[in-house]
Formats: sequence, structure tokens, C-alpha cells
Amino acid sequence: MSGNIQYINDTRYPGPKVHPATDKVGIPPLAELDAYPRLFTWGEIKDIIQKGDIDRLMRNREIQYKYDVWQKGVRTKYGSMENYLREALLPFPKTIRPTYDLTTSLDLSQPPSPISPATSAADSDGLEPVGSGVSTPSSTAFVSLEDSLVWNKNGNMKPVYLRLNDDGGLDQNIFAVLLNTWPYSVPTGVRHFCVWSRIPIAHPELVDYDPVSWQHIEEAGLSGFTGVLPVIPTSVPVELPNKADPSTTVQISMTGTPVGRGANQVSLPKAEWYLADRIYGGNELQRWTGVQHETKGGHEVGKIVRKLWDERGWECLWFLNPPRIQSVPGFSHFHVFVRRKTPEEIDAAEKAFAAGLI
Repeated sequence: MSGNIQYINDTRYPGPKVHPATDKVGIPPLAELDAYPRLFTWGEIKDIIQKGDIDRLMRNREIQYKYDVWQKGVRTKYGSMENYLREALLPFPKTIRPTYDLTTSLDLSQPPSPISPATSAADSDGLEPVGSGVSTPSSTAFVSLEDSLVWNKNGNMKPVYLRLNDDGGLDQNIFAVLLNTWPYSVPTGVRHFCVWSRIPIAHPELVDYDPVSWQHIEEAGLSGFTGVLPVIPTSVPVELPNKADPSTTVQISMTGTPVGRGANQVSLPKAEWYLADRIYGGNELQRWTGVQHETKGGHEVGKIVRKLWDERGWECLWFLNPPRIQSVPGFSHFHVFVRRKTPEEIDAAEKAFAAGLI
């Protein structure tokens, strides 16, 4: 159940390693999930994420019902969803406990330790301590601004949160990519993944400890798009009829010569066919062509998503839920909707990448 999608055996830019669930009892197979009607288009999901209306995302009603029934069985068997994640889903040491700590700075008589009291060194199995101190109440994915300022003032250790290493790599010991086995309804050809982390994901350092910006992150979370193909500048412009207004023309980067019937028939290099398709596509395709999005403070998660799903082969929409709607607050995670690009899109993306546009 890796969720890999390929078109005509195009294996360029494979996705990351995906860890399977060890306890698959009651989990619907992908074939069953794929057979359900789609509630949202790709553009509609972009609109939802860009506007921060994450609450609008949902499963098909029958899938939600089955999920609720399944959850009851999991809680009966494992005691809690956190226990299920630790024992049957996440490929982390089984001794690790949830890293959240509901203590707030108002409860503390002394500066908090930069290591979460919920995760001791004995739990880390030889790894660096995975805690990051007192998190925003009810979610380990967020570190409170008050406590991070105390650590910063006292010159304590480098803030701990999920990001690329100094060499641009990812520490495989502190994160895992898993297919969401109970995904939200997404378009055909899109998969819903969760990236789980042993350390927090959102930290006030991401917004230079600005209280206004941090408050917005706590209320709305983080989100972004990756792999969006930009509007590529024309090299040899060719005028084509504008589908939206046939009385006008548009220019597109085409370098071929007219062939076939009509002056708008041209033979194109393979990297430019998709560019032509975008001109003639429907309103949604044109509405979202070249539209980028990344919330303030989302740059580190954006880098991670780009590292896991190469922008030449994938377009991704990601979001980190705010604490108020996190379904499993005891473990840090963010969501990624992953769309495999078609071969024509990959050709165009390679051209854009070579030109330094993505």
C-alpha cells in the first residue's frame, strides 16, 4: 500500500520511502478507496488550503462512518490512538511515548528544560533527545512562544524542530512518511500522505519570535504548495487564438513551425506540449496556473516536502493543522496531498528547473 502512481512507466523522480502499517485489520484497500466519488477537484483543494479553510476537507461520508467504527476498535485493542500509532504504525522505537506536555509557562517556577520531560534520554534509544520543551497546549507539533523566548534569552541549545540538516539532508531517525490509510477525499491520481515527526514541527524561530505572526500560526497552522510549474517566459513567441476570448490572441513559448490545418497547428518540442495545454485548459487550470503559496513560517516544511517529492515529478499541497483541530495531538505530523505529474508536465518541469525557475 505504497500509494505510488506512475504514467506509462515513467519512473523519473520516484517518491520517498513509505512505511507500511503493521496492523492492517479493518483498513480499506486502495482499490476500495479509489472507487468512491471525488468530493473536490485539485483546484478546489488549493483554494481551501490557500484560504486556510482546512475544516472543509473531509472524507466521503461512508468512509468517515467506517473510520469512526474502526477507531472504536483500535481504542479497545490498544487503549488509545497514540498507543496504536506507537505500537502498530510508526517505525520509531516502541519505547517512545507521545512528546506532548500540557504544562504552560505560567505553571513554571523556573526556566523550562530544552528537553521535554515527556521524553527522557532513556527513551531515545541512542538518538539525540527528541523533545523540544513545553509545547503549545494540546499539540506536540507546536512549541510555545513564551518558553522558546526563555530558552533563547538564557542561551540554551539550538532550537529543536523538524528541518533539513545543515548539509541539506533529512535525519531518517526522526521522521517517517506514511500513506494516510483513511484519507480525505482527493482527486483521482492524488494520494494523501502524513509525515510524522519525533520532534515539533512549528517553532517561533520560524517567524523570528514575532508574537503576532506566531499567534496566526497557532490559530491557522502552516501550509504551502510545491512543484507548481511557473509561467515560463516566451523564447520564440507564437500567437494563438485565446480560448477565453477568440477575438484576441495569446503568446506561448513555442518554437515549431505551423503544420496541419489552421495557423494554430504547430509541432512542438516535447517540453512545450504541456505549456500549450495550459493555454487551452478550462477555467480552473487557467486560474491556478503558476499560482504559488506558502504561509509565513512554512519555509522549513516546504523544503522538506521538496526534498521528499522532487518538484520536477510531483506537485504537492501540504498543511500543518493548528492545535485546535489536530486529531492526534500526541505526535507531530503534517499532511501532504501528492499529485504525480504526467510525462508532459515532467518534461516541462525539467525545462523550468534547468532554467532555474523552480
